[in-house]
Amino acid sequence: MAHELDNLIRQKTGFQSFEDLVSARGNYVPTIRIDADPEMRPIAEAYDAHMAATGDLRRAFVSYPKKEQERKDKIAIAMFRAQRAIERSRRIAAAELKTLENAHAAAISENRARDLQARIDTYGHDYDVNDSITVWSNQAEREGTVLALIGNEIIVEYEMPGTTSKWAGHPAAPTSALRIMRFENGKEVGAYKSVSYRNVPKKWLTAIKDAGMTDWIGMSQASTTRIPFPA
Repeated sequence: MAHELDNLIRQKTGFQSFEDLVSARGNYVPTIRIDADPEMRPIAEAYDAHMAATGDLRRAFVSYPKKEQERKDKIAIAMFRAQRAIERSRRIAAAELKTLENAHAAAISENRARDLQARIDTYGHDYDVNDSITVWSNQAEREGTVLALIGNEIIVEYEMPGTTSKWAGHPAAPTSALRIMRFENGKEVGAYKSVSYRNVPKKWLTAIKDAGMTDWIGMSQASTTRIPFPA
């Protein structure tokens, strides 16, 4: 078969063999007129098959007989239209999915907003146990943690950077404090209440315990040792 193909190539082209044809320099691509010479068809088919097998994107420029070309054109047009229809369907599906995603996100946002407002309407705030909170103390903002909730009140433990005279002779260490805060309509109202670690109201001790927040810092400014949560 290879010998016959080489002979055909020598007869019909300026090349001496199939190998010469596929390895021609300069990215050469043959033009093959099957419409004018049907015997050239094996050359075109062998060339395209070789290029496909070797991963080369080049293909022969082929002129087919009129009826054959018309059939190929119809197939190509049908494939093109089918591909365009598929792409259009994909774009429509993608747009519909995006619309659904946006609607879903909007619904989630609305639900969260309603839930938030419901919490504020019920409790005056939207804090939960273990939430971070910033409180104003000693002319600065202090980072704190919500230990428990009772109605529209929360008890917060916050950290302080300094020490007091109680710490004289002891290594410097950050201290902490407790504060009860009351809220209405999402805002703190009234005066806050500072609470001693050693004198936390029983209802708040119970709330803290029920919330699982008993591992407080407990480094009071009035003590040189950590005050553990009451047993």
